[in-house]
Amino acid sequence: DAPAMKVGNVRKMGAEVVPFDRFRDDRMAVVRPYMERGMVLVPPFDDPAIIAGQGTIGLELMAQAKALGVSLDAVVIPCGGGGLSSGISIAVKDASPGTAVWAVEPEHFDDTCRSLAKGARVSIEPGHT
Repeated sequence: DAPAMKVGNVRKMGAEVVPFDRFRDDRMAVVRPYMERGMVLVPPFDDPAIIAGQGTIGLELMAQAKALGVSLDAVVIPCGGGGLSSGISIAVKDASPGTAVWAVEPEHFDDTCRSLAKGARVSIEPGHT
């Protein structure tokens, strides 16, 4: 369900794109043969290095706010897998503990909110937002 434009751009850069059904397939079973050939799986969000990398956005945001001489009341972050929102949240809260951080999702695609409410991961079929 990755956007065709993203897949096309990644292929243009020389990467091999391995499609799979994220709701039905075991990601590790799909990528294991590639890893055995020396390729690397870059996790989409659930990895400390990915979260740290996403956190650099929060560092840049807070540096820009400081350079402008402003303090932020709140930061609103899109939430999908959680890596982006986690990384930015960590950086923002470290720099400015009083700044509110809100993770937001598209209406009807609020699987993170539903997962937190249920106490277990909830999957929503992909669609158009």
